[in-house]
Amino acid sequence: MDEVGHEFKAKGMQGGLEYWLSGLPSCINLPVYHSEIIEFAHKIGSISENVSEKYEEKIVSNFYRFMASNILQWHNKILKDRANGKEKEFTF
Repeated sequence: MDEVGHEFKAKGMQGGLEYWLSGLPSCINLPVYHSEIIEFAHKIGSISENVSEKYEEKIVSNFYRFMASNILQWHNKILKDRANGKEKEFTF
């Protein structure tokens, strides 16, 4: 069994996705470095400009868990909308 597949089995969908994202897959462009993650958090409104270094560390250490959770929420919403006949075109 491959390593990522094992993580999905051992940790469930969110834990497996978190593990996969932390491996920096080339098919999705996510911030990598501390400063990039903090800048991203500012852009999406997760943190204000004046937060403590300790809070920034918490944001960085939980970044892939946060992203995995959001991706799964979007995924579940799309599945629910499809099941209810409310599928919309998904564009960025």
